Amino acid sequence: MIAFVGQMDSAMKIANKVSEHSNENELSPDSLIAGLVYRLMVPMSNEEIKQSLEIANDIVNKETSEEENSEEENLEDDVIDHDFNQTIHNSSYQDHSTRVLKRNNCTCPLCIKVRECFDNFKQHETNDKLALMFKDAIQNACDRHNITF
Repeated sequence: MIAFVGQMDSAMKIANKVSEHSNENELSPDSLIAGLVYRLMVPMSNEEIKQSLEIANDIVNKETSEEENSEEENLEDDVIDHDFNQTIHNSSYQDHSTRVLKRNNCTCPLCIKVRECFDNFKQHETNDKLALMFKDAIQNACDRHNITF
């Protein structure tokens, strides 16, 4: 779990950089997918691994200490989550149009590599269970929102 959280943290940092280089006012789904795809396909350096694992440990330790919430608060959260999920499920709006993932025109090494990753995503073969989970999550999100590479 710590490795997955570390990967996600690193992917968010990449997504923020891509978003900035795309002149977005806020992080877009396309930039988020860019960060996830990049992190899946480009191995972290030893320093990035160390930083991401430290952050992941902090996140996991914080969650563990926060799990000491009262049962009543947890029940309230469950009711709110159920209501929110029910609202989304019952929503009558469904967009079935397909669109291509947006790519920026930035010429920095990171953005160039992101575009390379987009081009090679479908053919990318994962070499471990965590990478497979990551790729499947990306593909499921794209399928669910009708986004293609």
